Amino acid sequence: MIAKIAFFLLCCLSSSSVFAGQTADDFVRNTSDLLIDAIEASRETFDASPRTLYSKVDEILVRRIDHASIARGVMGKHGKAAHPEQVSRFAKVIRATVVELFSKAMIALHAKSIDVLPTEALSPTRAKVAMNVITAEDETFQLSFSLAQTDGAWRVRNIVISGINLGLTYRSQFDALMREHGGDIDATIENWRKTLEVTTLEASG
Repeated sequence: MIAKIAFFLLCCLSSSSVFAGQTADDFVRNTSDLLIDAIEASRETFDASPRTLYSKVDEILVRRIDHASIARGVMGKHGKAAHPEQVSRFAKVIRATVVELFSKAMIALHAKSIDVLPTEALSPTRAKVAMNVITAEDETFQLSFSLAQTDGAWRVRNIVISGINLGLTYRSQFDALMREHGGDIDATIENWRKTLEVTTLEASG
Protein backbone atom coordinates (compact mmCIF):
# COMPACT_ATOMS: atom_id res chain seq x y z
CA MET A 1 0.00 0.00 0.00
CA ILE A 2 2.86 2.41 0.77
CA ALA A 3 4.23 1.91 -2.73
CA LYS A 4 0.84 2.72 -4.22
CA ILE A 5 0.59 5.95 -2.26
CA ALA A 6 4.16 6.82 -3.16
CA PHE A 7 3.68 6.65 -6.90
CA PHE A 8 0.42 8.58 -6.72
CA LEU A 9 1.80 11.47 -4.75
CA LEU A 10 5.18 11.52 -6.44
CA CYS A 11 3.39 12.07 -9.71
CA CYS A 12 1.13 14.72 -8.24
CA LEU A 13 4.03 16.79 -6.94
CA SER A 14 6.24 16.25 -9.95
CA SER A 15 3.49 17.48 -12.19
CA SER A 16 3.54 20.84 -10.47
CA SER A 17 6.68 21.88 -12.34
CA VAL A 18 4.79 23.50 -15.21
CA PHE A 19 2.51 25.58 -12.98
CA ALA A 20 4.98 28.33 -12.15
CA GLY A 21 3.65 31.08 -9.93
CA GLN A 22 1.52 28.89 -7.69
CA THR A 23 2.36 27.72 -4.21
CA ALA A 24 3.63 24.16 -3.79
CA ASP A 25 0.50 23.03 -1.94
CA ASP A 26 -1.73 24.51 -4.66
CA PHE A 27 0.31 22.55 -7.20
CA VAL A 28 -0.51 19.36 -5.35
CA ARG A 29 -4.24 20.05 -5.09
CA ASN A 30 -4.69 21.13 -8.71
CA THR A 31 -2.68 18.31 -10.25
CA SER A 32 -4.26 15.71 -7.97
CA ASP A 33 -7.66 16.69 -9.35
CA LEU A 34 -6.44 16.28 -12.93
CA LEU A 35 -4.93 12.86 -12.31
CA ILE A 36 -7.84 11.56 -10.24
CA ASP A 37 -10.26 12.56 -13.03
CA ALA A 38 -8.19 10.54 -15.52
CA ILE A 39 -8.13 7.53 -13.20
CA GLU A 40 -11.84 7.58 -12.46
CA ALA A 41 -12.73 7.95 -16.16
CA SER A 42 -10.76 4.78 -16.93
CA ARG A 43 -11.55 2.67 -13.86
CA GLU A 44 -14.22 0.51 -15.52
CA THR A 45 -12.26 -0.07 -18.75
CA PHE A 46 -8.74 -0.44 -17.34
CA ASP A 47 -8.58 -4.24 -17.33
CA ALA A 48 -9.59 -4.44 -20.99
CA SER A 49 -7.59 -1.44 -22.18
CA PRO A 50 -4.83 -0.39 -19.74
CA ARG A 51 -2.85 1.52 -22.37
CA THR A 52 -5.65 4.05 -22.70
CA LEU A 53 -5.04 5.13 -19.12
CA TYR A 54 -1.24 4.92 -19.50
CA SER A 55 -1.47 7.36 -22.40
CA LYS A 56 -3.67 9.77 -20.44
CA VAL A 57 -1.38 9.74 -17.41
CA ASP A 58 1.73 10.09 -19.56
CA GLU A 59 0.15 13.07 -21.31
CA ILE A 60 -0.31 14.78 -17.96
CA LEU A 61 3.16 13.99 -16.63
CA VAL A 62 5.54 13.98 -19.59
CA ARG A 63 6.34 17.71 -19.59
CA ARG A 64 6.20 17.96 -15.83
CA ILE A 65 8.78 15.48 -14.57
CA ASP A 66 12.52 15.77 -15.12
CA HIS A 67 13.00 12.12 -16.00
CA ALA A 68 16.70 12.54 -16.84
CA SER A 69 17.42 14.04 -13.42
CA ILE A 70 15.51 11.26 -11.68
CA ALA A 71 17.37 8.64 -13.75
CA ARG A 72 20.76 10.08 -12.82
CA GLY A 73 19.76 10.17 -9.16
CA VAL A 74 18.66 6.54 -9.19
CA MET A 75 21.86 5.51 -11.01
CA GLY A 76 23.87 7.18 -8.25
CA LYS A 77 27.62 6.58 -8.51
CA HIS A 78 27.08 4.38 -11.57
CA GLY A 79 25.76 7.38 -13.48
CA LYS A 80 29.31 8.74 -13.79
CA ALA A 81 30.27 5.80 -16.02
CA ALA A 82 27.06 5.88 -18.04
CA HIS A 83 26.99 7.26 -21.57
CA PRO A 84 24.43 10.02 -22.28
CA GLU A 85 22.51 7.52 -24.43
CA GLN A 86 22.23 5.13 -21.47
CA VAL A 87 21.00 7.88 -19.18
CA SER A 88 18.46 8.89 -21.84
CA ARG A 89 17.32 5.27 -22.23
CA PHE A 90 16.99 4.78 -18.49
CA ALA A 91 15.05 8.04 -18.25
CA LYS A 92 12.49 6.52 -20.64
CA VAL A 93 12.34 3.41 -18.45
CA ILE A 94 11.78 5.64 -15.40
CA ARG A 95 9.04 7.43 -17.32
CA ALA A 96 7.32 4.13 -18.11
CA THR A 97 7.84 2.95 -14.53
CA VAL A 98 6.13 5.98 -13.05
CA VAL A 99 3.24 5.99 -15.53
CA GLU A 100 2.44 2.28 -15.36
CA LEU A 101 2.91 1.68 -11.65
CA PHE A 102 1.06 4.87 -10.79
CA SER A 103 -1.85 3.91 -13.02
CA LYS A 104 -2.07 0.38 -11.63
CA ALA A 105 -1.78 1.61 -8.05
CA MET A 106 -4.50 4.22 -8.40
CA ILE A 107 -6.91 1.76 -10.01
CA ALA A 108 -6.43 -0.50 -6.97
CA LEU A 109 -6.35 2.30 -4.43
CA HIS A 110 -9.36 4.38 -3.47
CA ALA A 111 -8.13 7.45 -1.59
CA LYS A 112 -10.96 8.70 0.60
CA SER A 113 -9.33 12.01 1.46
CA ILE A 114 -6.07 13.88 1.02
CA ASP A 115 -5.07 16.62 3.44
CA VAL A 116 -2.28 18.83 2.08
CA LEU A 117 -0.50 20.57 4.95
CA PRO A 118 1.00 24.07 4.74
CA THR A 119 4.30 24.29 2.88
CA GLU A 120 7.48 24.42 4.96
CA ALA A 121 9.77 26.93 3.22
CA LEU A 122 13.43 25.99 3.64
CA SER A 123 14.74 28.80 1.42
CA PRO A 124 13.37 30.91 -1.45
CA THR A 125 13.95 27.96 -3.80
CA ARG A 126 13.54 24.94 -1.51
CA ALA A 127 10.51 23.66 0.35
CA LYS A 128 8.89 20.63 1.93
CA VAL A 129 5.27 19.63 1.51
CA ALA A 130 3.63 17.11 3.81
CA MET A 131 0.25 15.49 3.47
CA ASN A 132 -1.95 12.91 5.07
CA VAL A 133 -3.68 10.34 2.86
CA ILE A 134 -6.67 8.38 4.17
CA THR A 135 -7.62 5.33 2.13
CA ALA A 136 -11.00 3.67 1.72
CA GLU A 137 -9.82 1.18 4.36
CA ASP A 138 -9.27 4.10 6.78
CA GLU A 139 -5.51 3.68 6.68
CA THR A 140 -3.61 6.94 7.11
CA PHE A 141 -0.18 7.65 5.63
CA GLN A 142 2.09 10.60 6.37
CA LEU A 143 4.22 11.72 3.45
CA SER A 144 6.89 14.39 3.09
CA PHE A 145 8.21 15.77 -0.19
CA SER A 146 11.36 17.77 -0.86
CA LEU A 147 10.94 20.35 -3.63
CA ALA A 148 13.36 22.62 -5.45
CA GLN A 149 12.47 25.57 -7.64
CA THR A 150 14.25 26.30 -10.94
CA ASP A 151 13.28 29.16 -13.25
CA GLY A 152 10.18 29.72 -11.17
CA ALA A 153 8.98 26.12 -11.48
CA TRP A 154 8.80 23.58 -8.66
CA ARG A 155 10.12 20.06 -9.12
CA VAL A 156 10.06 17.17 -6.70
CA ARG A 157 13.49 15.97 -5.58
CA ASN A 158 12.62 13.31 -3.03
CA ILE A 159 9.82 11.67 -1.09
CA VAL A 160 9.78 10.10 2.37
CA ILE A 161 6.93 7.77 3.35
CA SER A 162 6.66 6.82 6.99
CA GLY A 163 10.42 7.14 7.28
CA ILE A 164 11.16 5.32 4.01
CA ASN A 165 13.28 7.41 1.63
CA LEU A 166 12.05 6.52 -1.85
CA GLY A 167 15.05 7.98 -3.69
CA LEU A 168 17.53 5.99 -1.63
CA THR A 169 15.42 2.85 -1.97
CA TYR A 170 15.51 2.95 -5.77
CA ARG A 171 19.18 3.87 -5.79
CA SER A 172 19.89 0.78 -3.66
CA GLN A 173 17.85 -1.34 -6.06
CA PHE A 174 19.83 -0.05 -9.05
CA ASP A 175 23.11 -0.67 -7.22
CA ALA A 176 22.06 -4.24 -6.39
CA LEU A 177 21.16 -4.91 -10.03
CA MET A 178 24.53 -3.50 -11.13
CA ARG A 179 26.32 -5.96 -8.84
CA GLU A 180 24.11 -8.80 -10.01
CA HIS A 181 24.95 -8.05 -13.64
CA GLY A 182 28.66 -7.46 -13.19
CA GLY A 183 28.55 -3.70 -13.64
CA ASP A 184 26.76 -3.94 -17.01
CA ILE A 185 24.62 -0.79 -17.21
CA ASP A 186 22.68 -2.00 -20.26
CA ALA A 187 21.73 -5.27 -18.54
CA THR A 188 20.79 -3.39 -15.38
CA ILE A 189 18.48 -1.05 -17.28
CA GLU A 190 16.79 -3.96 -19.04
CA ASN A 191 16.36 -5.94 -15.84
CA TRP A 192 15.05 -2.92 -13.95
CA ARG A 193 12.16 -2.99 -16.41
CA LYS A 194 11.65 -6.74 -15.97
CA THR A 195 11.94 -6.57 -12.17
CA LEU A 196 9.12 -4.02 -11.97
CA GLU A 197 7.13 -5.69 -14.76
CA VAL A 198 7.08 -2.50 -16.79
CA THR A 199 6.44 -2.78 -20.51
CA THR A 200 7.77 -0.41 -23.15
CA LEU A 201 5.78 2.79 -23.14
CA GLU A 202 5.20 3.99 -26.68
CA ALA A 203 5.98 7.64 -26.23
CA SER A 204 8.11 10.28 -27.86
CA GLY A 205 10.23 12.96 -26.28
